[in-house]
Amino acid sequence: MANLEIKDGAGSTRYLKTTLSGSDHVPHHVVEAVNGTVAVTASEASPVYVTGTVAANVNVDKYAYPSGILGALITKITASDGDPIHITSSFLNPVYISSSIGRELYVANTQTTALYVTSSEGYPVVTKNAVATSIGRSTFSTFANTIDWAGTGSSNISGTFILAQSSSTRKGLMFANTTNKDLYVALGDTDLAATNGFLLSTTASAPSYYSFILYPSGTYFAEPAFVNMKHSGFFISSSNIQIAISSVGTE
Repeated sequence: MANLEIKDGAGSTRYLKTTLSGSDHVPHHVVEAVNGTVAVTASEASPVYVTGTVAANVNVDKYAYPSGILGALITKITASDGDPIHITSSFLNPVYISSSIGRELYVANTQTTALYVTSSEGYPVVTKNAVATSIGRSTFSTFANTIDWAGTGSSNISGTFILAQSSSTRKGLMFANTTNKDLYVALGDTDLAATNGFLLSTTASAPSYYSFILYPSGTYFAEPAFVNMKHSGFFISSSNIQIAISSVGTE
């Protein structure tokens, strides 16, 4: 015979017991909520063990889980007070996060501070650029009158032209200077939007401000830090200039 000591509603000690005859109360391993609240106390010396199926989406109180108690089947954990939940990993007790093929693992950062993922030479963090699914092309030419040194349009201002508008989805950008003229390039247009990022004194001379020069026969591939930025071009005007320039972007 085994006795299970319990407390009744008045705090008095009561006993549940089991016998071979089965005539006594049989305790079940169940903890039920009263008025929607369950209080379970545990310590390192006296832990609470949970077996069986764990709900895939749970709302937990982060203070109720000492290190190492969280079940492996829990896939979503939200603190009841909205604060972050910290899961501690060490060399002897690491935390593993795995993802199978076809089920991507996303690490998102919603804070204003940087998100750091560390690695080592033996265990590197491997990243891969997203594969482009579409390609776009833009061409500017004096033959087609798309470069107009007297123009005032939003994409063609005083001889400047937009090689690529800013885009958060662009994955690659390339253009070549196939002319025999120097191509001046401006990145962005902060404070100089009226002239597509250039500071011009006259269309017949070099800009006072630009980002770089792409010389004749040169090809430009945007670095990841610049690929999403607006790129604009400018050629020094002349009465007999015959030029064309094309840009290619991928998304």
